[in-house]
Amino acid sequence: MSDSVNIHNEEQKDIEKRRKDFSRKVGRVLRGDFLHDTTKKLNKYLIIFMLMALAYISLKYKADTLVKEEIRLKEENKRLRNKQVTLTFELIKASQQSKVEELLEKYGINLKAPTNPPYVIKVDKDGK
Repeated sequence: MSDSVNIHNEEQKDIEKRRKDFSRKVGRVLRGDFLHDTTKKLNKYLIIFMLMALAYISLKYKADTLVKEEIRLKEENKRLRNKQVTLTFELIKASQQSKVEELLEKYGINLKAPTNPPYVIKVDKDGK
């Protein structure tokens, strides 16, 4: 019987010791003591890591901004290209001889296409 009491007392002591260790560890975490010991060793690495994280965030933001600007410029380029094609087509259509004659008649301008072919005036070297 004394052996079972001894074993029971040892188990109780072991449980009590684990509770104290656990409460000590929780107390260190709550007070922040564990950070002080750890950060002393890793302080320079933490600073480098934080700087790298800030640089990464900054570069990611810059890249996203550039991609959005590129998409906007491509869309504007398409729009301007379509406008250029439309204007070129209208210019070609408006410069056709038949279209020019129609516009002259429409606005009452009394100009007609010449029926005689153009002729060349030759001037001698001496001015005669």
